[in-house]
Amino acid sequence: MAGIADKDRIAKLDRAGYMDNYYNSIYIGIIFLMISISISTLGFLSEKINHISLIIYIQQFSLVGGIIFFVKAIWNIFKIIGKIRQSLYSQK
Repeated sequence: MAGIADKDRIAKLDRAGYMDNYYNSIYIGIIFLMISISISTLGFLSEKINHISLIIYIQQFSLVGGIIFFVKAIWNIFKIIGKIRQSLYSQK
């Protein structure tokens, strides 16, 4: 994301607020996956946590949410790359 943020078209979209959706999907995915990893790690360290269904539900929900937002972020990056390529080819 940092490498494509310096492109003129992406910079204009960012100033207009259109890039927030792209960045937010990355941030939300990372947060969900960190929650899932943290709960899973606690589950390895303590057997009592593995028997609490609410914690297991939160871990599973955050894992699925993290995967969904990761896929959404990848899809958004492909769209951004497509826009950059389109703008590069239209300038020639």
